[in-house]
Amino acid sequence: MSAASTPADSIRPSFLRRSDLAKVDGLNVGQPGFPRHNLMRSFNDKTRPVTMSRGVDKPRAPNFSSLVDRTPADLIGILGSHDGGANFLGEEIYWVRNRGVLLGKHKWEAEGGYDEDVATLSEIWDIRWSFRTREGAIRFHEEMLETAKMSGNNGYIDQLDIVRPKSAELASLDDCIEELTFCKNTPKKRPGPNNERGRAMMAMCPQPYLQQYCAVFVIGTMVIKLYAIEGYNPIQGKLKSSVYFGPDGLLNITARVMKEWLDGERIEYCEDISSAPPSEVMWGDLSRCAKCGSSRGDLKKCSRCSKVAYCGRECQVAHYKSHKAACKREAGANAR
Repeated sequence: MSAASTPADSIRPSFLRRSDLAKVDGLNVGQPGFPRHNLMRSFNDKTRPVTMSRGVDKPRAPNFSSLVDRTPADLIGILGSHDGGANFLGEEIYWVRNRGVLLGKHKWEAEGGYDEDVATLSEIWDIRWSFRTREGAIRFHEEMLETAKMSGNNGYIDQLDIVRPKSAELASLDDCIEELTFCKNTPKKRPGPNNERGRAMMAMCPQPYLQQYCAVFVIGTMVIKLYAIEGYNPIQGKLKSSVYFGPDGLLNITARVMKEWLDGERIEYCEDISSAPPSEVMWGDLSRCAKCGSSRGDLKKCSRCSKVAYCGRECQVAHYKSHKAACKREAGANAR
């Protein structure tokens, strides 16, 4: 791998493609009989931290300039550890002082709502932060991780528990992967078939009942986060941590992609977000009706997710079938 700094023109080609995910052992992406995975959100080459939901700039912390040299512990004391506190606002502080260059966030989702999703992998978040130096990338990673640990593992590692991989799993990883932190949850027991109330609550907020994994690590001048969650009704059992490890695990596939990109061998990105369903392409756009596309001034937001808007009840009812799965996921994520 080249020792050169991260290319400054675009990090978009460094992201995983559908064809890359198809190579990962155990994910079954692109396999016959499994739902198709679409790129639902794609925010690239941002020059400051952005939200995952809409890709818009995160607000700066009050008195930002006076906080740039503060430690993670100081920031938690000043900004708090709640959802809008140090985990959220601190990202830009760490970004600025470690000389961040570009960042991007991609989100893949399997087609189908709660009842129809039989994929091993329901969704994956693929996030990149690039820096001028390897040392800057490592410091950013360490500060983000320290902030998360001091606030209930919130933010950077999604409230998941840090676990130590087996020595054989670590030995299987490419040497370019540094500073790996691996996390998982313990899913809640699913309610039985006769527990209607419990099943209704699970359908509204399914994430706590599903297996989740998160890996944050450094490759060269890049900090990478890979968050994965199992399908609602996977036909081949639970998503297993082994998909991250091994010769063709998610971590090594990502390492190969990064090596190709850093060596200048990967200069294009062939996925097109327009291949996703129209309702998802407009996700977060409150200026147009999610059903008919009207941009009239009296649109009403969906009361559950607040991520789409409608010009009237007729459009909302007509759009419900295609919107309900994403709506439930967003409502569940907001509740975490």
